Amino acid sequence: MKKICLLAATLVISACSTTGRISPLSSGAPIGGTVTRGMFEPHHVEVTLSGKSYRGEWRTEAAPEHPYAKSAVHKYHVGKVRSTLRADDGSQLVCSWLVHDQAGEGSCVGPDKREYALRVQ
Repeated sequence: MKKICLLAATLVISACSTTGRISPLSSGAPIGGTVTRGMFEPHHVEVTLSGKSYRGEWRTEAAPEHPYAKSAVHKYHVGKVRSTLRADDGSQLVCSWLVHDQAGEGSCVGPDKREYALRVQ
């Protein structure tokens, strides 16, 4: 009986996760990736910059500066994300973006200190 309950719980939780994508705002920029949102935070993110993969977690924080933050309808669906992602060699990619529901825009700063604008969908 315990195994059946555990299996059912696992299926329910995994069914609630979604995978989104990260794409560059300017065409030709060498950045892209995926975000996996589960039922609960932290969510997982993987970004590829110039062929190198960076991985980490992200949590949504309050974002009073978001254009929709003062709207009674939208204020519970907006936030900001800040995350430091790491590659296997220890190098870091620092990312931040504003979100509304499950979409947002922001940027990542690479090890070379260049900033790459991105869209999260």
